[in-house]
Amino acid sequence: GSSIGRAAASARAHVPSLPGGAGIPGMTRRRSQGSGPGHEPPHPQGRADASGSPEPAVLRHVVAIGASAGGLEALQSFVGALEAGGTTAYVVAQHLAPEHRSLIVDLLARATRLPVIAASDGRRLSPEVICVVPPRHDVVLEHDVLRIREPEARFGPSPCVDLLFDSLADHWKEHGVAVVLSGTGSDGARGRRAVRAAGGLTIAQTPASAKFDGMPSAAISIGGAD
Repeated sequence: GSSIGRAAASARAHVPSLPGGAGIPGMTRRRSQGSGPGHEPPHPQGRADASGSPEPAVLRHVVAIGASAGGLEALQSFVGALEAGGTTAYVVAQHLAPEHRSLIVDLLARATRLPVIAASDGRRLSPEVICVVPPRHDVVLEHDVLRIREPEARFGPSPCVDLLFDSLADHWKEHGVAVVLSGTGSDGARGRRAVRAAGGLTIAQTPASAKFDGMPSAAISIGGAD
């Protein structure tokens, strides 16, 4: 509840479209060197209109969110605290059974004023739209385009949060934000470290507030907490 609401707010200084407030209960964060206002996004979607007409929203930040067991409630609290009218796109990767895709999209849509859609291959990210990765698929970012693919043979669940975070680090650098919420295992910890190294912001739910603290604990101990 309120602890996750603070997660969305703790990134406000780094991502202007996230809710205001210096900190969000239940989340730990670190701001990396070189991030913040004054740094141009790597792949803006729009440009200023010289005529003075209203310009289309420009995508300036991407927030990638990883969760697993117990993550739905945390996700609902997080997206419920988001403010409309910003320049940030959101990608949600939660370990789910295949039949739950439409359910989580609907449940998140009821919790936020932002549009929530099922992610599809080749879809271009849009400011203030939340894309939910389908189960049993992995996702990576190619600049502002989602690439959905069948998972490679490996030990671990899909969607793979580490893969998503790695691509976020590669393409969005200090304009990327990695968020780890409730879940078992350690998925996301390695990728979160890559986001930090690239200058991005990393946030984790505090283990004490998570229904399952495996992923947040690993993210903090292995990936480092902002």
